[in-house]
Amino acid sequence: MSGSEQRIASYLGPSGPFYRSISIERDRYDEKIFSGYVLTPWLQRVGSEILSGLLPGSRRRAWRITGDFGVGKSALALALIRATDTNVGEQAVASLSQLTEAVGAKLPRMHSLVISGSRAGIADALSQALAQEVSRHGQLLGDDTAARIASLNPFDGVIVLRDALVASGKYDGLLIVVDEMGKFLEAAASDPASGDVFRLQELAEVASRSGDHPLAVLLILHQGVQSYQQDGDARRSEWSKVAERFEAAG
Repeated sequence: MSGSEQRIASYLGPSGPFYRSISIERDRYDEKIFSGYVLTPWLQRVGSEILSGLLPGSRRRAWRITGDFGVGKSALALALIRATDTNVGEQAVASLSQLTEAVGAKLPRMHSLVISGSRAGIADALSQALAQEVSRHGQLLGDDTAARIASLNPFDGVIVLRDALVASGKYDGLLIVVDEMGKFLEAAASDPASGDVFRLQELAEVASRSGDHPLAVLLILHQGVQSYQQDGDARRSEWSKVAERFEAAG
């Protein structure tokens, strides 16, 4: 190759720091994570649907995003957090403004509660996340609320957390993002007596009735909910009914 010839890469410029693999819990406060992020038409459609569900009067507050590895599910969830959580958000990012502009209305201020899938079970993960919230925001919540959250089943504790956040005047609602939901479903399949999956159904029903102070729940999976249950048609059918409480985004 002569000195006058250049490689194609030299015309493209340096690549941005956006990574294919996103960990919502790890990356939520990283100010540079969305540099180079491209919002595809599918992601914009899904994101707009979910954000519209946060507006007053909506009953579409429980969602599931299902798709293959690498399509951008977790990155989209992180974009939704940044678009609505004033404690985390960087709303000047161009790709996020596409989401908020598509909704065409002022979005509520949502506090985000993020949990990532593990074989420990969703109830345990939710309890740990609530304990961390109490530790981080105890002054905002107040001692009485913190003690009450600690004494409750975690599925009830998130409702108390939402109410306390709204009462503080800093937030309008609570957005719960469950990343790698499939790992929780695998745990539930191995321990049917835990009932975690069916408590999710109750949470989805509470979310749909959360009115002007939204409690929204977003599940992120790689395949359909019932696909994780291999223990007979009857139990798969039960899980399918739970899945129907979460609207398929996109």
